[in-house]
Amino acid sequence: LLSTSERMHEGFPIHRYLLVSSLLFVPPIVRFLRNPIKNKTEIVLCSLLNRNYILSNLFWSNPIQNSMIHTYDAFFARISILFFTPYVLGWKPIALKLKILYFLILVSMYLSFHRGHHFSSREWCSIQHIKYHMIFHIFTSMGCSIAFL
Repeated sequence: LLSTSERMHEGFPIHRYLLVSSLLFVPPIVRFLRNPIKNKTEIVLCSLLNRNYILSNLFWSNPIQNSMIHTYDAFFARISILFFTPYVLGWKPIALKLKILYFLILVSMYLSFHRGHHFSSREWCSIQHIKYHMIFHIFTSMGCSIAFL
């Protein structure tokens, strides 16, 4: 087996694709910053998302399984989901169709995360693990964007 740093896809270390997909956290942050109307809840949510972006980049720059940065990254990702979900599904005054869309995105996040976890427990930083975690990042960005509409 190749070490994490030696696993390549077309000459690119495969875990680095998650640095690219972490950039998807930036558009919701920019959307929030450009919105002239801000509330305290969304300020907290944006600060959590910003923290997730930083931790994700720190971790995926050198993805050592079960490291301290891995623990922080996982912790703040879970905290963010726990804060975003009741806000969007309960308190945010948006159309029902957007709440349903958020719920579907949340289910997709759950499924992609657990599929990625399945593959990571078999082989850390395998292409399947990275692929499903990238999908998780995509759905996360979509869900966060709804919070900042």
